[in-house]
Amino acid sequence: MELIKLDKSHLKSLKKLLKFSFPPENEQDEEWGNLIIKNEKILDDAFGWFDGDTLAATYGSYSSQIMLRGEIFDVKNIENVATLPTYRKKGLIRKGLIKELESSCDSKFHFHCLGPFKHQFYRNLGFENALDSKKLDSDFDFLSKKTDASGYKTKMGKVKEDSKLRDDITQVKRWFWEHSRYNPSKVHEVFTETFNQMSKKYIAVTYNENFEPKGYIIYHEKDETLKIEIMQYIDLQAFYALKQFLLSYQDQVKKIIFFSIPLDFPIDLLIDNYWLRGKKFSFQDNPWHMFRIVNLEKVLNKICKEFPDQDIYLKVSDEILNKNNGIFLFSKSKIERVESYSGKIDAKISISDLVPLISGRKSSFELYLNGKLTVPKKNVIYNSKNLVPQVIADFDEIFPKVNTFSFW
Repeated sequence: MELIKLDKSHLKSLKKLLKFSFPPENEQDEEWGNLIIKNEKILDDAFGWFDGDTLAATYGSYSSQIMLRGEIFDVKNIENVATLPTYRKKGLIRKGLIKELESSCDSKFHFHCLGPFKHQFYRNLGFENALDSKKLDSDFDFLSKKTDASGYKTKMGKVKEDSKLRDDITQVKRWFWEHSRYNPSKVHEVFTETFNQMSKKYIAVTYNENFEPKGYIIYHEKDETLKIEIMQYIDLQAFYALKQFLLSYQDQVKKIIFFSIPLDFPIDLLIDNYWLRGKKFSFQDNPWHMFRIVNLEKVLNKICKEFPDQDIYLKVSDEILNKNNGIFLFSKSKIERVESYSGKIDAKISISDLVPLISGRKSSFELYLNGKLTVPKKNVIYNSKNLVPQVIADFDEIFPKVNTFSFW
């Protein structure tokens, strides 16, 4: 079988394979799947293997952008990865994704990104979790009644039916692209167009006294549960205004779920306490973005703002992309891959473990404690910052840990 780029003649086969591989768990999933397969732009960067007339496996590779540490990076989003059961364990997807990586090496793309179905499968390809997210699942009774909206007003409507609300959340997103301390992203238009056609999703936008949009919620209500897909706010008044809107559902729902919120989400402003007899409250990790570095030298020179006082030689292992496999010199003015070096190696790390260090999700100290960032001849790893090798402290200066959270 040969990997080919899909076109309109393959749309029926693609639809059949995706429907089989991603059976909808709810009405939202079903509508999204039906809409996205109708959009011919899904074929812009879709690939697959045919065995005769049978589409055996497929994946999509779509251009996007994300902001990391204040810098904009070009990313390929890997989507719709699917293989028929009888063609699994044959390495088709692995071969395709390696080919994608190799073709991206000398392109504008810095990373490949995906939402994994099997973390270890993608770790073997050099991917690792890059961004943090939390999920909050709570009985509605935990929400406190305190709000301070200061004259803000909120308007709601269906995503598909209200273009004005869609335009207003675009305006809020534009503000976040310029000012956010998180990691906003811009996705391929096939996904934004699909979102805009969703008939069962709702938008609530809050406005200040000058009728400027200052925050929004994307949500739906099902089985007496309010399900919040995203909540973004520019200022504190907008947070309280959106909270006040949520409280308007108190006689209609019993539960509320936030599927993706940042680690520093102000929970103490949302709820009164963390325990009520017979009630449920949980706040758990929910990371779902895995990244893969395509051209390490290019990424390092774009993202690093601090340089060490003394040269550091870091050995990086990448079993797939030879360009990333080798020794990288962190000098006082730049970072470069050195072709021939036989001196002292200061630290070692794999390409996948380097991902959370570069994104800011993990500190070098955390990676060192877990044996991910190693220092030659330092066999005992002490659980103390006072006893770590100097190179670990240096990398904490170069790659300070930051709050990683993404949305589009």
